[in-house]
Amino acid sequence: MVEVGTKGASMQVRELKSLIEASAYRPDPSRVAEAILRRPALRALLLPGAGSAVRAADRA
Repeated sequence: MVEVGTKGASMQVRELKSLIEASAYRPDPSRVAEAILRRPALRALLLPGAGSAVRAADRA
């Protein structure tokens, strides 16, 4: 994970941006899926029946 505000992080961000702009960055699909499913609204959208569980979790 990149920490914002650190000198090394800004270099990593610039390097990542450069790779993306050059179409040289290839993210790991499993990590992308994991990040998407961590977001309650997207999980509710993508997984049938997850909406009520997400709403209950939001109330807790």
